[in-house]
Amino acid sequence: MRIYILFFVFLFFQNLYSFAQDAQLGTGRLSFYSDNVLGFKLGLNHSSIKSDTYQFEDITGFHLGGYLNARFNKDMAFLLELMYSLEGGSYQGNTIFHKKIALPLLLKIYFLETVNMQLGPAIELPLPNQEIGISSNLNEAENLTPTVGLSLGLGVDIKEYNLTLRYNVGTSQYYESIDGDLGSKVLQLSIGKNFD
Repeated sequence: MRIYILFFVFLFFQNLYSFAQDAQLGTGRLSFYSDNVLGFKLGLNHSSIKSDTYQFEDITGFHLGGYLNARFNKDMAFLLELMYSLEGGSYQGNTIFHKKIALPLLLKIYFLETVNMQLGPAIELPLPNQEIGISSNLNEAENLTPTVGLSLGLGVDIKEYNLTLRYNVGTSQYYESIDGDLGSKVLQLSIGKNFD
C-alpha cells in the first residue's frame, strides 16, 4: 500500500512541476511567476516524541529530499517537498528512531525579496521495520500509522541556495493501539540548492 501512495505522490509532484512550467498569464486565471524551480535539500533534525505516558528526551537525526518551489508572484509561492526523515526520541537511555517519508505542502510568503515564512500541512508515511523497544506492544511495525503534521518555518533564498529553519509538530498519533498520544515534534535546519 505504501508503494502505491509513494507512486501517486511522485506522479503528483511531476504533474505539478509540468503545470507550473506551462502555466501562462491569462485573464481571471491563476498564473505563475517565472521562478519555478526544482531543487535538493538536506539538513539536521532535533526531534522528540510527545507523549502523555512516557517522558522522552530529544535526539538528533537528519533529512534529505527534493522540492518544487512554484512562485505565484513576487510575494507568494507554493512549496512542495518529498523527503526522507530520521526522527525520534530517547527513553531511559534507549534511542527510538522513526524513519519516514514526509510530504510537506507549504505556502511561502515573502516579506523581503529573499526572506519568507512557510506554513502548511505535512503528510508523513512511516517506513516499516521500526525498532521501538519501550514495551512489547510498540515493537510491531503494523502499529505505525500515517500521520498529518503542521509545519511553520522561516527561510532565506539567496540565488540558487536556500536556508530554512522549520518547526514540525504531529497533529495525530503514530500508533493505532496505544492509549494516549504518541506524536512528534521536530526542529529542522536545512540547506537547499536549486537545479540549473
